[in-house]
Amino acid sequence: MKTLRFVPRLLLLLLLFPALLPAQTPLGGAIRVATAGGLQGPSVAMSPRGDFVVAWSELRSGNRQTAVFCRLYAADGSPSTAPVLIHRGTTAARTVGVRLAMMTDGSFVAVFPTPAALLAQRFTARGKPMGGNLVVTPESVASFEIGSRGDGSFAVTWVGDLPGIATRAFGPAGQPLGPQVAVVDASTGAPRLAVGADGSFLVVWVQVETS
Repeated sequence: MKTLRFVPRLLLLLLLFPALLPAQTPLGGAIRVATAGGLQGPSVAMSPRGDFVVAWSELRSGNRQTAVFCRLYAADGSPSTAPVLIHRGTTAARTVGVRLAMMTDGSFVAVFPTPAALLAQRFTARGKPMGGNLVVTPESVASFEIGSRGDGSFAVTWVGDLPGIATRAFGPAGQPLGPQVAVVDASTGAPRLAVGADGSFLVVWVQVETS
């Protein structure tokens, strides 16, 4: 007797809220971004104008393949593009997901893992790729984060093959501003990153105290 396996279809939803009001009432109902059987790791970024981009991963072919997509929206929540494919690969990477940073002009950067490297892809405000993939680090990563001051430049931090944290900065044209820099030799949690208006940035992490 053949057994049928049903995979539930998942929804990726979002809510818009007005700016800095005492009662944060959503601006309408939830917006359906995507529907698929294996949605994972959503991410969102917004420009100062209010337009925004949402990205997510989809597991496919019996969880053996993963595809990363994004979709752009206007400030009122209306979609500006159809879903845009960022990357298609396998689930051999240590983690799945995507992180986003959006610039003042509406262009954005997506960072995503593969089994062999952590990659970044720059996009125009219309969702068109700008150049090829940038290699952030040629190693498998366990977790990662991106930040930007909005001028096209960005910084990425991650936990790599070793239990330490590293970071790397890129210029407005996507050019590396130097090699990756070790932040700490060991940590117990995913790092987080914030970028200042002058381009300086900070990394925060959890670490076990040793005596």
